[in-house]
Amino acid sequence: MTLLLALLLSSADARSVRDTYQKVVDTGCDPSEFVSPAVVRVLRNTPFAIAGRPFTSTDLDALFRADGDWYAPKKGEVHLSETDSACVAKLKAHEDKLRSMHCVTGDAQAALTAAPDIWLWHYQHQFDKWDITGKAPAKASLDACKPPDFQNRPKAGHTSSWTIEVGAVKAGMDVLRLPAAISNTYTDAQSPESLAAANAMIAAWLKAGKGVRYLKGVADSEDWDGDEAYESQTTVHCAGPDPFMSEQWICFGYSMP
Repeated sequence: MTLLLALLLSSADARSVRDTYQKVVDTGCDPSEFVSPAVVRVLRNTPFAIAGRPFTSTDLDALFRADGDWYAPKKGEVHLSETDSACVAKLKAHEDKLRSMHCVTGDAQAALTAAPDIWLWHYQHQFDKWDITGKAPAKASLDACKPPDFQNRPKAGHTSSWTIEVGAVKAGMDVLRLPAAISNTYTDAQSPESLAAANAMIAAWLKAGKGVRYLKGVADSEDWDGDEAYESQTTVHCAGPDPFMSEQWICFGYSMP
């Protein structure tokens, strides 16, 4: 087991979701820098939102509505420019590759699109704080949510299955915590006292009337070390006042093995 000490993550970029997509287009729509399918999903849907498409996915609808007053759904078909159509095709192909590495769907995916500042933070950091993701494969060879028998998959295969929760902190919630077995084993690395101090800080924010939110992320990963298959898990607990993941936020994490 390896324990990660407290992390302090930087604030999300101040751009809107729409402005972020435009920057991607302006720089040639190269999706290779992205490692999160949740990021690419939003980007490839943004031009449709700009054109006025209504979304049945409630998380996308809520995200675009909260991004400013530009999103105006309308009835009927929407049409994209050639530039946007070409960019969407590139993004979709890259998203398919990423989904063969990362299983992030349903509630976990919706958590990352719960609000513009959450998505913009994830756009900035993606999964690099929690997991060594490696590069996207040359082509989509499997579905990380439905992997074949691990022992029989290609030895280059790496998959991570993500569980992500985001919510508001209420008085009395102990959102920064470690399992007792981890804490007892690594008291010299991360003590109960340091966790208590962090939770006292959260209580002080609440007492001062600040809105405080939390994030819990768990990545269950499978990979190869030479000819040997192995599994690992990385967990991070974070909390802090608005904006999401500002410099005031504090995080504790650990990984096994």
